[in-house]
Amino acid sequence: MRASFLLISFVFSLFHLSSQNKSDSLYFTGDIGTWVHSNNNYPLSLGARIVPSLTYDYSSENKHKFSVNAAAYAWGVINTNFDDYTSDGEISLYRLAGSYSYDNFSFSLGLQDISFGSARMLRPLMWFDLLDPRDPMKITDGVYSAYGTYTFTNSSKLSLWSLYGNNNLRGWDWSPSVPTIPEFGGRYKYPFERGHMAFSYHHRMINVEQESQSTVLGERKYGFDMRLNYTFGAWVEASWNNINNKGLYLFSNQSLLTIGIDREIELGNGLYFAFEHMLVSYHQSAFSFDNSSNISALEVSYPISNRDKFKSIIFYDWDNKQGYTFVEWERTFKRLSAHLMAYVNADDTRLPNLRNLKNMYQGPGIQLMFVYRF
Repeated sequence: MRASFLLISFVFSLFHLSSQNKSDSLYFTGDIGTWVHSNNNYPLSLGARIVPSLTYDYSSENKHKFSVNAAAYAWGVINTNFDDYTSDGEISLYRLAGSYSYDNFSFSLGLQDISFGSARMLRPLMWFDLLDPRDPMKITDGVYSAYGTYTFTNSSKLSLWSLYGNNNLRGWDWSPSVPTIPEFGGRYKYPFERGHMAFSYHHRMINVEQESQSTVLGERKYGFDMRLNYTFGAWVEASWNNINNKGLYLFSNQSLLTIGIDREIELGNGLYFAFEHMLVSYHQSAFSFDNSSNISALEVSYPISNRDKFKSIIFYDWDNKQGYTFVEWERTFKRLSAHLMAYVNADDTRLPNLRNLKNMYQGPGIQLMFVYRF
């Protein structure tokens, strides 16, 4: 891994030194997050995450634009109960993609982030990522993919993609993809005066164990989302995942539906709130809600000053009668931000994006995190 990044850095440097065009640039950026943490599992935890990123941009005189981005992800944590300690960590490739754009067309290829939809916290269209709304660094795994977008004269947008070599669980997946068989899909987004609507589709092959045998099955995902902006914002986001195999019983069909509203109230510096409710259903028959569950989410934020902001996110699982409460005070500087976070959560969760931080927020706890952007 280290040799790969040294090679990439060397190639980018050669491009930078040999080019005489003023429209090219090479720059190094990234985020470093460090924290002190205490919860039920360990009274003291010390940890760090770093995402260094190297990007080369080139723009020609006739407006052709090229870009290459490479980024790594490293994290480490030390946990102690003052009698003994445990440690863990990992270094991995985070992003490695090249992109090209001209006029209304753009195309990118490599390990990249793909995310879309109208929902904020309970996202049926979380097909390719695991973004956690509580994470100050907004870190999520990418997917190896080709992704192209064309914007029409009426501002509507068509996106097409193909994935290959991915075998991690993503979003609401209950089974990973077969990495050697390409996945493909697309999305059409149509804007109107006070909002937008979009249709999405994705097809992939999954490997399922049935009666001690491994079977490859096709899964189709259909998505719809719409947002309206009036005196308040309102949205709906839905996904239907279908596998044409009755032997999977409840897993043959998965239906996800979220409705939400948000508004900023003219109170003091402006009080913002967003509410979402999600219906989750698994059944042998399509659009049957006999086996369903309900989850609600509420986000409230208030800017105390130019530097200070308060935010709270609350999830509630109505069927298991479990709540997940998170509050955060954030202070921002030029490149540094401090985040004091407290939470009271259940030890397990059915929300996939809340598992992204490797169960960091189990039970009650408190965390102080510093994020530096260079």
